[in-house]
Amino acid sequence: MIENDMFPRTEDDTPATPATILERRLIWLFLLWSPALLAIRMLAVYTNRGNILNSPLLWLYEVGMLLSPIVAAVLVVIALRHHPVLHRFLKVAVAFSLCLMVLTNYTSASIASHGGFFQVWTKDYNLYPSFPLADKLVGLFTKYVTLPTFLGPLTDQNMPLLLLYLVVSQYSLLTGPYFVLLLLITPSFLAFPVFWLWVVLSVLYVVLPQRTWLWMKSSVVRGWKRVRHQV
Repeated sequence: MIENDMFPRTEDDTPATPATILERRLIWLFLLWSPALLAIRMLAVYTNRGNILNSPLLWLYEVGMLLSPIVAAVLVVIALRHHPVLHRFLKVAVAFSLCLMVLTNYTSASIASHGGFFQVWTKDYNLYPSFPLADKLVGLFTKYVTLPTFLGPLTDQNMPLLLLYLVVSQYSLLTGPYFVLLLLITPSFLAFPVFWLWVVLSVLYVVLPQRTWLWMKSSVVRGWKRVRHQV
C-alpha cells in the first residue's frame, strides 16, 4: 500500500501513541457528528408525525445545527495545537469541506458577486419577524450553508438521493458558515477570486505532502528575513 499523509503505513504490532489515539478520536467525532444530528432529526419526524414543531427532539436537532460550526472549530483548534502530529485530521477536514461545499460556496459566491450579500441575508432574516432567533438562524443555514435549494426537487422521487442530500447538508453545517462569514466581509468584486483561492488552497493542502508545506514555510521565512535585513 502506498504511504501518504492521510493514510500512512503502520505496523499492526505498533502500539498506539497518545497522539494517534487523539487523532482517531477527532476524526471519528468529526465524521459522526452530522450522522448523529440526522438520526435525531429522523427520530423526531418518526415519533411526532402529527405535531413535529413541538418535539423536544426537533429543538435538540436545531441546537445541534447551530453548534455544528463551533464543534468543527474546536476540533480544528485542538488539531492545530498538536500540529503536525494531527496533520491527517486536518487533511480529512479540508477534504470534506472541499468536496461537500464546492457547489454551495459557488452559489453563495455568485450571489455575493452581484453585491449586497449582507443585505440579502438581512432581508431573509427579517422575513418572519415573529419567529424565534434559533428558527431564523436555522432558516439561513438551510438556504445558504447546506446544498442549494434547487437540488431539493431532484430528490422527491429518489430515496437514496434524498438520503445523500440530507447527509451532505448535515456535513455542510460543520464548515460552511465560515465561508459565508468570509463572503459577508469580502467586497463583491472579490467574491469569485476568494472562492477560487479557497478551492486551490484546499486542493493543494490535501494533495501536497506535509514536507512540501514545511519547505514552503521555511522558504517564506528565509525570504522575509532577507527583506528585513535589506530594509
